[in-house]
Amino acid sequence: MNMKNYLSIVLLVLGINVSQAQITNGLVLHYDFNGSTVDQSVNGNDGVNTNVIDTLNHIGASNAAGYFDGVTSNVELSSNSSVKPNLPITLAINLKADNLSTNTPIYESDFYYNNYAGFRITADASGKVFATIGAGTGSGPTNRRTFGTNETITEGVWHRITVIINDYDDMEIFIDCQATTGSYSGTGSTTMSYSSNEGYIGKGAGNSFYPDPNFFKGSIDEVALWSRVLSSAELTDVCNGALKIDNLSPSYFAMYPNPSNSNVTLQLPSDVDLINSSYMITDLTGRVVDNVNISNSTQIINVSDLSKGIYLVNVFSGNKIMESKQLVVD
Repeated sequence: MNMKNYLSIVLLVLGINVSQAQITNGLVLHYDFNGSTVDQSVNGNDGVNTNVIDTLNHIGASNAAGYFDGVTSNVELSSNSSVKPNLPITLAINLKADNLSTNTPIYESDFYYNNYAGFRITADASGKVFATIGAGTGSGPTNRRTFGTNETITEGVWHRITVIINDYDDMEIFIDCQATTGSYSGTGSTTMSYSSNEGYIGKGAGNSFYPDPNFFKGSIDEVALWSRVLSSAELTDVCNGALKIDNLSPSYFAMYPNPSNSNVTLQLPSDVDLINSSYMITDLTGRVVDNVNISNSTQIINVSDLSKGIYLVNVFSGNKIMESKQLVVD
């Protein structure tokens, strides 16, 4: 087990949740796609929705993600200059791609035809993920610097992608809470510079090889951008969780022991409305592995049939998620 994976498990076991208190530091924008593209940060960097419709999110909640049709759907980023922070940056996104192509656009800070400016996150037809920076000096590999993963995302499966760009030779990409390996390409400027052009989620500018704009087809749950590098603890919480950045309320339920390979106890408030309460367990791809109505404020869950790994336990009151917590099955 590598150190990053070990750190993730240790933090989960201890129940450390430091990012709930600190995660808004340096937060530039946060779109939760819960029926709108209103910025959930304090910065007012609302996005402009074009033909993105409400759909199910990664745990099956209605109207909690945006569906992009691959033809015209996109979210135009705010024209506020604050959405283009200097390096370092961290970008986190939950997505399910229905159709991966040669240059699938995910997030593009600068929509600039035949030119690399600012930063962009893309995927290719094989599912590899790329982070690219440029200085607005032109197109081609001599005008960009790119880090591409060896690991891949899969069509039709929810994935959590977190990207850290420190500088020209220091980029990291996490897929489903795991640090990826990869390689650099391009010999562009060692600095990143933005243009005055607008940016987009789900829409990418063309170039001399692909003259038309290209569009993302699939679903996006949440997008968050920070003007700093998140700490290891914050990365663990964001990556393993559901980007519940705006949920700073006290814990709704306790869960122990964690990790476990047999029985886990969910302890809910004594005055909880059991008639409308339920829990759902999903794996990191969003696949539901258990969905049960809660019959007692002390609920026992048998996880012995689950494969080893990290899961999300989501407790509902009616259709509202009250809280999500990570569970390690060892």
